Amino acid sequence: MSLVRDTKEISEMVRLCRDINGEGTIDLIKIVKALDIHLIDTTQHNYLKSQEYGKIVYDATEGKAIIIFDEKQPLYLQRFTVAHEVGHYLLRFWEPTSLGKEIIRALDELIGITIEREASMFAKMLLQEPEPDLSEGKKL
Repeated sequence: MSLVRDTKEISEMVRLCRDINGEGTIDLIKIVKALDIHLIDTTQHNYLKSQEYGKIVYDATEGKAIIIFDEKQPLYLQRFTVAHEVGHYLLRFWEPTSLGKEIIRALDELIGITIEREASMFAKMLLQEPEPDLSEGKKL
């Protein structure tokens, strides 16, 4: 598995989420539930550091991913943050592996900028409105 994802791979993950979502506006709660990710906001727990909008963690007890987001932020930023963290979940094998947490952490630091760019690209692609179908005489 390559450490860097190309646009095609990111697009495939966006397509997966759009298939889960169905027609209409992206429903991040529906997507998160379908992926079996637990979603909590900071009104339930304050797990975020200052300057953090959200993060994804692995709960070994539950065997689940958890996305934590800051509900005090504007809605558009909450949506982007959750979509960004879903991007991390789908684009990276982020949970601890036999390599060990320290090696995974070192890799993340080494290619951290790339990881964040990929997750942001995923979020932007997922949240943007799809191009209208103008085939067969359909009008704008």
